[in-house]
Order: sequence, then C-alpha cells, then structure tokens
Amino acid sequence: MRWILLGTVILVQCTMMQSGKQYPEPPVKPTVTAKRGGQGTVSLTVALSGSGNDQSPSLRFVRSLKDMHLIVHVPGTSFYDTLHPLLSSSGQISEELNTASLTIHGEATWENPQGMEFSDLEVRVLITTFDGKKYESVHQFQLPPPQPAQQAQPPLRLEGRVEFEGDSVAVFVALAERLRFLEREYFPTSERLRVKVYDARGTLVWNSAEGRMFLQVIGPVEPQRIGELHRYELRWALRDRRGRKVPPGKYRAELILPIVPAPLKTEVLFSIGEGDE
Repeated sequence: MRWILLGTVILVQCTMMQSGKQYPEPPVKPTVTAKRGGQGTVSLTVALSGSGNDQSPSLRFVRSLKDMHLIVHVPGTSFYDTLHPLLSSSGQISEELNTASLTIHGEATWENPQGMEFSDLEVRVLITTFDGKKYESVHQFQLPPPQPAQQAQPPLRLEGRVEFEGDSVAVFVALAERLRFLEREYFPTSERLRVKVYDARGTLVWNSAEGRMFLQVIGPVEPQRIGELHRYELRWALRDRRGRKVPPGKYRAELILPIVPAPLKTEVLFSIGEGDE
C-alpha cells in the first residue's frame, strides 16, 4: 500500500513557529537519516516500524498514521522548510504466530532554496494519526562539509522568461538545453515545472506545488539529445496563496525542474502592472 503525498517545499518565517516542541513524543520513535546531495541539497529518509499481534501498541500506532511531514531548520537562521515526504509501506504477516510487522518509509529532498552553508541540521518529524492526534520527534544532525563543486558542466542549461496573456495570466517558461547526458536522471512525479514567486521584499507570494498532489509517475527529462531544446511552461492567474489578485510591482520567480538526482533552477525578474512591458 502506498500513500501519495505532495512533494512540495513550503518556506515559512520562523516567527510562525514556537522555538520548543509543540506536541508529545510519538509512542514509536521514527528513525531519520540525512545525507548531503548535489547542489547543496540534503536527502532525508524516515522510517516508522511496528510489530506484534493486533493488540501490539507499536503496530497499532504505525497502522494509525494518517500524515507525516518534516520541518527542516538550520540552527542560527530565520527560516524553516516544510517537506511532505513520499511515503510507502512494507511488512510481513505470520499466520502461524499470529503476528505482523509494518514499516512506513518516507523520502524527501531538502532543496536548500536559500543556498545556506551549514554543518548542523535539525529535523522535526510531525505525525498525525487518523484519530486526530499529533506527535513530534526532533532529530539533530552534524553533516560533513560539502564536497568541492564539480567542474563538469550541468546536464541542462535553463533559461527563464515570463510571457503575459492579456493582463490576467502569466506564463512561466523554462527553456532547457541538453548539454550532457546524466545517468539515472528522471522526474519522480507528474510535476514537471515548479514555480515560486516572491515580491520585492522577498516574501513568498505563490508556490505552484502548494496544496497540490502529484501522481507517483517516473518520467524522462527532456530534451534527451545533446544540443536539443525543450520548453517547460506553467500558467499563473496572478493570484497569491490566498487567492487574492496580486498588486502591481516587481517580482522574482524561481523556475525549478524537480528532477532526481538534484533539482535544476533558474530565476527571472518581472513586473506586474503599468510599466511591465
């Protein structure tokens, strides 16, 4: 059995969170691992396991899991990132002993959108059960220094632009040019282009992945041939995260191809309203 949860990253101000724990420890403590990835990212895995008969507290708790998300915090910074890991399950049943085991696995990649340098990392695992109860488990990591940046050129060159359809729709375009072939490169879900829009103060105005669910469908990254181009595009109705029309002004958009092994990103500056021509 699998759960398909949104794999989005939501950036929130630390003032929106309490410095201490908000919920009790879960009856079954999850195991969490953190490993540095490419381009400043961190790969996170989480597992929650239970076993025994039908009355086993650990097994009943794991079966009651409804939702799980991770809060990533770099100590000393003022931002938190919320990740919804992609969950799957595995287990065994012994009819002879009338016992069973069940493990929920979760995987997520923290994109480090601010490009922060760090060694210490805090990861909070927030668990919600079907009866509405919430639990929290805090994990601390000290990661080795990142490897020196590789000199090899990236697999794709991205060029971002914004095109307007009338005065009510913006079309974000990421033009990808294939520079070299990369093994094990793919889209892990049906999401092909993620766009984050920030206003002139740096406040997140809109995130195309927020509140959406994507199918767990592995897809190839286009273009496939060196030298070829592929156009990724996404439309925005010029409304913020609450559905309100955004005011005129200057904006910055991050255009992200959420691919494995590491997302690729480019940025574009644009204006809305008078003088945006």
